Amino acid sequence: MNLQVATDAPGLPDEAEFAAWVNAAVVAGDTGSRANGSASLVTIRVVDDQESSALNGDFRDQHKATNVLAFSAGAVVPDEEQGDDKELGDLAICFDVVVSEAVEQAKPVAAHMAHLTVHGTLHLLGYDHQNDVDTKIMESLETRIMTKLGFPEPYGDL
Repeated sequence: MNLQVATDAPGLPDEAEFAAWVNAAVVAGDTGSRANGSASLVTIRVVDDQESSALNGDFRDQHKATNVLAFSAGAVVPDEEQGDDKELGDLAICFDVVVSEAVEQAKPVAAHMAHLTVHGTLHLLGYDHQNDVDTKIMESLETRIMTKLGFPEPYGDL
């Protein structure tokens, strides 16, 4: 996992915490189609409202900051001779939005940051929430991962 921090906001999780959250999502969510049992590379960029809004506008035509954006690497295959990891993609997480949502939802910031990291990583693995069935599958998996990591259920009772 690569971590890029593009904000000076205090209280960010450290690289080891992000790595644990990504790894938990990959282990629980990998069906063999994306990570394929190999080590997986995810780049996380923690951004401010301005960068999140620009990315969201450029890639989703929504001109506002959002909590997490997932950019899949597609089918990038590792170079086995080089010992490369399989690249899953990039996450852009807006710390300002995460903090605002955590306060609004009366959740610990660390729990919400962990949840959005897990959520984004699952998107990189191919999970989505475009319909009721896919939403239930993804939310159930997120809940299992979060409770295994020692956090409260992110959606309450499912």
